[in-house]
Amino acid sequence: LPRAIDLVSGCSCEHGCPACVGSWTRDPALVGWALRRLREFLPPLSSGAVAPTPHPTPTSPRIPWLDVAARWTEVAELLVARRIPGAELLARCAPERQGDRLVVRVSSPGMAAWLGADAAQRRVWNAIATVVDVPPTGAIAIEVAEGDRDRAHRISAALRRRHDDLVAGRSTSEAHANAKLAGGYILPDAAAPKEPQP
Repeated sequence: LPRAIDLVSGCSCEHGCPACVGSWTRDPALVGWALRRLREFLPPLSSGAVAPTPHPTPTSPRIPWLDVAARWTEVAELLVARRIPGAELLARCAPERQGDRLVVRVSSPGMAAWLGADAAQRRVWNAIATVVDVPPTGAIAIEVAEGDRDRAHRISAALRRRHDDLVAGRSTSEAHANAKLAGGYILPDAAAPKEPQP
């Protein structure tokens, strides 16, 4: 903490600096003030040893694992109240408990890929473990809901077709490009200039 205060105090930038405060828009004087206040707030350590971080004690008993699916709304509200990243997304899911696994079904393959990544799964599982009495061998699984999977494929195919329609027959002259409208409609041939011949 003293080294951080020295770094911020010694910076010559007037309006922030990515090297010391992490942003061009953050005022180093304000960051320095906050760091000095933090140093005043924290009691000094009695020795060179690092003090153990106290574990927060929950204000209410954790939700039993067997009730996690039935009480998911309550789980999601607790996660939102604790400002856990992604809690709003989890609140819209309806998970199913399958033994020691919690299967969370999401609405799109992209969301499933994002939440299914190892780091994201760990964060979600650790967040759930703060409010639920999870089993030691428990895990989370992210799946795409069956009806949503078909819908996502249809949307993806429609977007691919629209993209292909828009990039097909691209104009090679400014006059021809100006004749096309933004919605992809082309003016009648009599009104649109012809493409120049190479």
